Amino acid sequence: MQIVISGIPIDIQKKNIKNMHLYVKPPDGHVIISAPVTMDDKAIEVYARTNLSWVKKQIKRFQEQPRSSKRQYVSGETLYVWGKQYFIKFVPDNKKNSFTLQGDQAILSMSAESTVKQRENFMREQFRTVLKQEIEHRLPKWEHITDLHCEEWQTKYMVTRWGTCNTEKKKLWFNLQLAQKPIECLDFVSSIRFGNWFSVARKFVPETSVFELTIPYRSDDDNLKLLWERVRNMDDTILELIARQGYSITLDASIFDNAEDDEIILCLNYDGLYGINNINRFLQESNPNDAVKWGIQQYKIGDPILFNESDRFAPVIYNNMKGKIVGIEVVNPDNVAGYIQFDIELTKVINGMDALMQDFELLENSQRGNSVIRFKVYKTRNTDEDDERSSRAIVPFQVAYAVSIHKAQGLEFRSVKIVITDEVDELITHNIFYTAITRAQSRLRIYWTPEVENKVLTRIKPRSINKDVGLLRQYIR
Repeated sequence: MQIVISGIPIDIQKKNIKNMHLYVKPPDGHVIISAPVTMDDKAIEVYARTNLSWVKKQIKRFQEQPRSSKRQYVSGETLYVWGKQYFIKFVPDNKKNSFTLQGDQAILSMSAESTVKQRENFMREQFRTVLKQEIEHRLPKWEHITDLHCEEWQTKYMVTRWGTCNTEKKKLWFNLQLAQKPIECLDFVSSIRFGNWFSVARKFVPETSVFELTIPYRSDDDNLKLLWERVRNMDDTILELIARQGYSITLDASIFDNAEDDEIILCLNYDGLYGINNINRFLQESNPNDAVKWGIQQYKIGDPILFNESDRFAPVIYNNMKGKIVGIEVVNPDNVAGYIQFDIELTKVINGMDALMQDFELLENSQRGNSVIRFKVYKTRNTDEDDERSSRAIVPFQVAYAVSIHKAQGLEFRSVKIVITDEVDELITHNIFYTAITRAQSRLRIYWTPEVENKVLTRIKPRSINKDVGLLRQYIR
């Protein structure tokens, strides 16, 4: 079905969904509305007209974007390697595929019968080889400059990012298209994946443009705020303060005591007795409510959760938002159309306007006054869904009795327990330790042995940014 409004064709796709969704898709601004099967055609048209100005704006944005013709990989076309332009010379060769650079020519040898897709795939692998060679050469330099170590790195073709990093696994991903850009782009992506540039940025802007928050509002506890200040500056009296306030606890089985309300356990490692996986498993088993299995996971009413999928409910529900399971129901578990329904109490209040057109139902507020939402996770993925990341067949949260210190950035909890074992003490940096202790609003406990405590607190220090500043100054001169 298609309707035309103000000369704009809009395709209507009726599906077994609850809410309407409006898409304006690249590259030419194709407009699609997905609507529930039972939705009246007139209501769909009203919805389209209501959003017409936004649709026109998106179409105009696509039309104004500069475009290049689709590359065919034939003689006379151009391509770039490390920012330098080369002219393609295609040489038919039915025996061997090859790619070489000679002068200003990029000589591509493949079968004359090869398709554009085959040539594109072959060239992508050539770019991968070129990129890997440079990464192997330049990465050690960045490890030295940042005083950080990369455990693993890989390359892949990406559309929206030049690179990504996993700080927990110390893994880097580089976009294959970097091989076509000037070599400085690879350096920039490498450095910004490694480093924290917030502190560096203030060195390049006028002092009148810098506004620094010097009063912490996360906690009213003066002792906690004093600890944060002393750790921030690595004061010599930190050990004495931690001992006097009882923040240190000998690492033992008490870490597995039943969780308090709004409490989190922060770790660095996932495996082992005191790893995230085992702590989550043990504390969930201590939850007296019945377990509901879904796939290989199980869930219980009362489980604390963190949302880890930012597209499905955006912008109302965002990545790392806290919540708690307050209701679970499995419907038709033996049917391919089966689903599990979750009721989640949020830590914020949202109104009916916020929930309008969202893929969840807004229920009555909890006794604490927080909003409660209901949504479904289906057994199988809808083949009409374009984005697998926001698939309604993926549970959009993780059970979070314990999480990594990196994952906890930006969050705050009434009670925080930090676990530092002798297996991971070498991984504790000043930034990581400071991040962990500043998650607490009123109660902080650090579980470690006296040996680990002394080793960590005498070793960590604020990281110098002088090398980062000096390097960046070279590039912006």
